[in-house]
Amino acid sequence: MTLRALALTLAAPLALAVSLTAGAARADCPTWQYDARANISGSEQQFRAPQRYDVVAGGRANLSGCPVPGTGFVAAIPDFELNYQSVQGADLNLRVESACDTTLLVNTANATWFFDDDTGGALQPSLRLPQAGSGTYDIWVGTYSPALCQAQLIVEAR
Repeated sequence: MTLRALALTLAAPLALAVSLTAGAARADCPTWQYDARANISGSEQQFRAPQRYDVVAGGRANLSGCPVPGTGFVAAIPDFELNYQSVQGADLNLRVESACDTTLLVNTANATWFFDDDTGGALQPSLRLPQAGSGTYDIWVGTYSPALCQAQLIVEAR
């Protein structure tokens, strides 16, 4: 066996172990491919009045180790799948109210990721998606720390 062949033989198991470890670290990361815990459907007109949805914020996925924007903790599975029908191209506003420090992660209908931590004030997130188009929006309500807490997602079209 040549020295090069020996090196490749020894390196192969190490490369496999590194590959498996990297894959395992990302297994809990949020992905839009999972079915959401709850489905929300409605038109822009229906969301002219704010709609509130209860949720347990947080999860095991630490966003700092995931290929999505943001910091904090979310579940791998989206909390909500919003099937939204745009009529006049209003802005879609998503915000969270809770007694704890929450975050908001959204994958839009055109596969763009958005994250917010404290834009809503008082440690609460708020995202404004200008002229939101029709389609499916996956939404995660997270927490800044690993602890879970009760929260409400508010969806409104303006």
